[in-house]
Amino acid sequence: MAFSPDEAQRYLYVMNGRNEQVHVLDHQSGEILSTFGRPGHQAGNFTHGHTIAVDSVGNMYVAETATGRRVQKFRPVN
Repeated sequence: MAFSPDEAQRYLYVMNGRNEQVHVLDHQSGEILSTFGRPGHQAGNFTHGHTIAVDSVGNMYVAETATGRRVQKFRPVN
């Protein structure tokens, strides 16, 4: 799990390894605002999604274990 880089940490990002999806939650309410990803080996899909991190400019990194063995980078879209 990771928080958005803004001072208020408005968003919480959670990797759901069971469904191979990333959930974007409102940090205050816990409401799921957005979900992306699905099982698979293509870009944007996840295989054993495990760790999630966000850098200071909002890029998100999702690491996969087992057969995935990669890190995918997602850029914020305004």
